[in-house]
Amino acid sequence: ALAAAVLPLAACADVRRVATLGGTEVNIESPVAPAVIAAQRARLVTPSLAEVPPVPLNPPRPRAIKAEVAEKVAQRGQLERWAANHPAMTSDLQGFAATNRATAAEGGAPVAADTSAATEAFAEKLRRAATPPPPPQ
Repeated sequence: ALAAAVLPLAACADVRRVATLGGTEVNIESPVAPAVIAAQRARLVTPSLAEVPPVPLNPPRPRAIKAEVAEKVAQRGQLERWAANHPAMTSDLQGFAATNRATAAEGGAPVAADTSAATEAFAEKLRRAATPPPPPQ
């Protein structure tokens, strides 16, 4: 029994430090030593069993969780494809901004002469689609 308790500790680099399980000894050379010391000195309130939240009544089923994870993975793929197709907007942000500032300073993007006719035709199509049907007779 003693060998079973000591064997895991023997694998540690400093058995003396591990052997004092209840001690407050901290390796001062560790980068987290100040945080450990502060945590040891803190007077924390121990929660009571009455503060344990109740068991959820209807947690999500594993299949629902799996479906949500699959959806998030698919959305991540869509986002990665979009970013790959729009490198100026995702990698060279300063260059993208400079190009747009220069375009805006010149008065905006050039507009083709026949654009207004196409725009009016599109607007008329939308107006027709938005017109309610006649009332039933």
